[in-house]
Order: sequence, then structure tokens, then C-alpha cells
Amino acid sequence: LADQPHQLILPDGPLVLIADALRLKHHGCEHALYSMALKPAHRSLAFLCEPVLLEGRESAGRWRQAIGCLPELLRQRIAAAVTDGFPGAGPICSDYGWTHQRCHWHMLMMFRGSIHLEPRPRTLLRRIRNVACRAAWLALNVPDSDRLQDILGLMTALIPMVPKRARKLPGIIRRFVIDVY
Repeated sequence: LADQPHQLILPDGPLVLIADALRLKHHGCEHALYSMALKPAHRSLAFLCEPVLLEGRESAGRWRQAIGCLPELLRQRIAAAVTDGFPGAGPICSDYGWTHQRCHWHMLMMFRGSIHLEPRPRTLLRRIRNVACRAAWLALNVPDSDRLQDILGLMTALIPMVPKRARKLPGIIRRFVIDVY
């Protein structure tokens, strides 16, 4: 089975590339496993591609190498890519002429730590983070573009309210608004 090349046979039409990498360490040497799936644009079923294992940390150059392992005919059919927003994802998509979308799960995880199950002191920062997290979830699920603009406006209005000690939160909110808009 390992001697036979992995061959994907996909329905005709445009494709969406779904890509993520997993960091691995083996005998002190770092590797990244580049996982990709191709989904016909108008279907909800994705087809897994052969994973690519490369030495070193995840990087834009290694992503280019991994994407280069896809058959040329399939690469030409890709219209969009969904990623975790790894450094270089935007330029890679631009080079190929693909639309880039950040994975909604990864976008929401930027706000991780915002919602806790155990009771915690209700500080201003915690309230702002909870509002930002809930607004982010709404922004990703609202079908109405006018309502989306209201939600993004609310998130932008939260930025000046963030206490100085929370240095990263304003940047997280700004990045989310840019990615969604």
C-alpha cells in the first residue's frame, strides 16, 4: 500500500483547501506534519490529502513546500483556503489567487480564557473579555451584514475600555475585526 501513490479523484469544479499543521518533537528534533484536505466548494464532504512531514517548525516556506506536493491539476482548481492563520497564509493565498479565510474555531480560540465554568471575581477586564468573546461568536454566526457591522462596531468600541494590564486583548479584537470584515 505504501508503494502505491496516493491519488485523489474529486468531483469537477472549484475546491477549498483546508490546511493545518501539527508540531512534533522526536529525539530532540522538531518536525511539522502538514495536513490538508480538499473539499468541493458546493459540498460538505472533504477528501484528505497525503500528509507531508517536514523537519523544522511550521513556516510559510514549508507550507509552500507542502502545498507544492499537491498535484498541479488540483492546485489549479483551488479557489479558497481555510487555515488557522499561520504566518504567511495570506501571501501564499494571494500568490495562488485563492481567497483566504481563517478557521472560525481558531478565531474563537483567540479569546480562550474568556469564559470559565468556575465562579471568578467579576472584574472589568473579565466582563470585557466575555462580551468580546460572545460578540465574536455572534459575528461568525449572523447572516445579516448590517447586524454584522453593528457587532464589529461594538467590538471596536470595547478596545479603549480594556485596562492597560491586558496588553494583548486590544490586538486580538482588532485582528478579529479585520479578519471578519
